[in-house]
Amino acid sequence: MGRLRRLDGPLCRRCGRSWEGPEACCPRCRSGLSPVDLVRAVFPYRTPLPPLLYAFKYGGRLWVGKALADWMAGAFRLFDELGGADALVPVPLHPARQRQRGFNQARFLAEAVSRASGLPVLDALSRLRNTRAQSRLSRRERAGRLKGVFAPASKADVRGLDLVLIDDVCTSGATLSACATALRSGGASSIRGFALARG
Repeated sequence: MGRLRRLDGPLCRRCGRSWEGPEACCPRCRSGLSPVDLVRAVFPYRTPLPPLLYAFKYGGRLWVGKALADWMAGAFRLFDELGGADALVPVPLHPARQRQRGFNQARFLAEAVSRASGLPVLDALSRLRNTRAQSRLSRRERAGRLKGVFAPASKADVRGLDLVLIDDVCTSGATLSACATALRSGGASSIRGFALARG
């Protein structure tokens, strides 16, 4: 099955994807603005990680999730560019999906990062629609499908806060962007992303 290996450079300074070039940022990041200031991840999204994540998210193997969460929590302090945040914000699941699964994997990961970093977990987002899995959609389809899916949670005040969004996997970046757009509409000052895996 192979061993888990950390995502290492060279990487785009902004989106955290593998990137070898004379500029610090990849062409995609240079060509457009993003509501997410930067993204960092612990592992590349390749074998053996996908089956481990599947066992955690869909098989209810929480012991696998705990090991993944511990790795993510331990790596957080290695990213100086994620420092100075006020709170961690997990990407929310739709309530129907969370009831079906029994937990939100992003919140599970955020709680581990919180224990290691001392940062509070802030449920600052609501998911308004229950969208299908994004894995087989193109980047453009993902972005279009997520428009208006997230909104600031009514009980969370994010005005002026520096936030770190937490998710299990970042591939196109559409989910983090949609979440960041909602948080910025609520007055968040800066938003960075931290994922277990980068596709």
